[in-house]
Parts: sequence; C-alpha cells; structure tokens
Amino acid sequence: MKPPTLRSIRRAATAVVAGALVALGASGCANDPTRSEPERIPAATSSTATTDPAAAPALIATAKQGVAQVVVHSSPGGAVERLDIDENRTVRDVSIASPTEAKVRAVFLVKQRGVKATDRSVWHEVYLPVRPNGSTGWIADADVELTTTELSIAISLGAHTLTLTKAGVVVKTYPVAVGTTQNPTPLGRYFVKELVSPDNPHGAYGPLAYGLSGHSPTIKDSAEFADGVIAIHGTDHPELIGQNVSHGCIRLRSEDVLDLRAQGIPLGTPVTIAA
Repeated sequence: MKPPTLRSIRRAATAVVAGALVALGASGCANDPTRSEPERIPAATSSTATTDPAAAPALIATAKQGVAQVVVHSSPGGAVERLDIDENRTVRDVSIASPTEAKVRAVFLVKQRGVKATDRSVWHEVYLPVRPNGSTGWIADADVELTTTELSIAISLGAHTLTLTKAGVVVKTYPVAVGTTQNPTPLGRYFVKELVSPDNPHGAYGPLAYGLSGHSPTIKDSAEFADGVIAIHGTDHPELIGQNVSHGCIRLRSEDVLDLRAQGIPLGTPVTIAA
C-alpha cells in the first residue's frame, strides 16, 4: 500500500503550529507551558544586519494578517524575482501565498534584514520555500512581522542524526533515517515552513510532519511524493531508523518527533543538512 503524500496530509489534516509565533497568535498548542515562544522584535531600522541561519538568534519573517501574497523581488524595491520554480527551464514570477496549504501564514527565514531601497522602503532578504533549493529573494518589511528564535536544527546524513540546539547549546540529538543514493536528502540550509498532523498517527508519516523549505533533487512531483517537498516526520517502520531508506525526507521514531515538537520549535526555525 502506497503511503499518503505530504500534499494529501496538508489537505486532510488540521494544521498545527509548534511553539506558535507571537505573530500568529493563539493555536492549539500555544497554551502549553513546555513551549517557548520566539521573541517579537521591533520594526526594521535602516541598518543592514546579516543573519547566519546556523547561529542564534535567527530572524523569522511571517506574513501579516491580511497579506494574501508575499511578492518576492530580485533586489530591495526592484523587479519581481523570476525563477525556474518548476525546474523546466521556464522562469516565472515568484510570490508566496498566505495562508499556505497548511492554513498558516507564510514564513521565511531571514538572511539579511533592514535594507533600504531608493524610495526609503525597507526590505529583507529571505530564504525561499521554492525550487531551486537555496534560492533567496527580497520581501517588503511592510508585508511581514519579525520574530526571533534561538532554536536551530542540524541534520548529519553520515551520522544519521538530527541535533536540536538552543543558542548554540545542544538540547537533544535523535537518530534518523535519510534518503537513498537514488533519491538523496538534499544538502543545504532550509527552514521549517509548516507542521501538520496526519489523520492516522500510526501511518507512514507518524503523528507529525514538519514540512521544510527544501525539495528533492530527483523527485519533482509524484503520487507518493507530492511537490518533492522534504519533511521531518515520524514513521511506521522504526526498525529502519539509522539507514538510508527514504525518498529524501528525514524520518524519526514517532516518539522522537513528538519529543521534538515538545521542544517548542516555531515555524521558520533554521534547518541545516550536511553530509
């Protein structure tokens, strides 16, 4: 029997925001005292600040309430960014819908904050949840609210581990299964863009699936792997943890993905995948 797709889980599941952003307001888990909320920061100033997503604190940009599309530009105040999002040698304008399929406001990991355009409008360079992996672009400060988090995730493919750190200090390390040689887990710097709860917590994705901003380098779209989106999720085959067996996703034991959620990871948390 084929496992459900991440797309089908998005459509059927109730969206869950772990460690809800202040910008997102209350959620089903916002009142859990075990969760840490990111710190809300003031509106951007005219100074330029570069954020290393592997370091703490990381800056997260969340689409404001009422912003239906976050339009991405190629430079501060410049033309709309055009990318080969479908990787079919055809470029098109880039904009990110909000709310997303998971019914949460769109989020971005900020690479560079607070750059002024010639008209004195303020812009942030962000990592984008689109192909090609690693794409960045500029979004208007007027469209988003900024928060911070000290949490960061590092995944080692060789060691088969996921390590959660807070302000550079290791909080937890979990064993994981990763992609095969044929369908590898892509290296790079990403962020958590959504968290969904599958209807069947004992199924292929376990009780939770963290959708990431990265995409499979080999699978564009299929019945089993919609959009080729990489995710961190549970599994109904815990005996395969520690091996290269997935289509590119990062699998945890289901009890571990629940423990990861208990650490209060907000949308926008940086995720680094290394060899």
